[in-house]
Amino acid sequence: TNWVNKSRSDHLDAAAEKVILELRSKVARQRWRRTASAVRAAARIRKGTMPAGIAESSEVASENGKANTAAVDDHDLENGKSPIRTSLEERRPTLQRTRSIQRVNGDWCRLQKRLVEDHFGLSAGGDDDILDSGEMLEPNKTPAASESQLQTHSHVTRDMINEVLDENVSSYFKPGTILST
Repeated sequence: TNWVNKSRSDHLDAAAEKVILELRSKVARQRWRRTASAVRAAARIRKGTMPAGIAESSEVASENGKANTAAVDDHDLENGKSPIRTSLEERRPTLQRTRSIQRVNGDWCRLQKRLVEDHFGLSAGGDDDILDSGEMLEPNKTPAASESQLQTHSHVTRDMINEVLDENVSSYFKPGTILST
């Protein structure tokens, strides 16, 4: 049964990775929209003066939006896995030992949500942060999580996570089954 559990966690990690990438992209788009709005507002205030500078600012904002999502596709050359997948594999066993996950008998849906929250540095406190040994859970300091937290600047919310998880719920089930539709 060990290979069954390994297969299941690989599939769940792939689905969680997809959610994390989507959240990163969503935040980058929001940041780009805010930057573009600020550039347009500045242009309105100047009433047409320095149009070349405004165009350059808009191009820089566009490039910044692209740059913030560029690192998302990098893969770890040592094991052929993305840094996000490696981070999830490292954190899953630790999060399974938190009281909140143990209380729901390792419920995979709750664990997936908690993995994504943990990746972006979100915590509800309480049993989410206490291990079964009574120790406090250390913050996720894996390189991929640190990069995600830096890129999103705390703009990822629980509501966004719930929304993206709901949109991607079918990816947690085997293609072609009733639950995947």
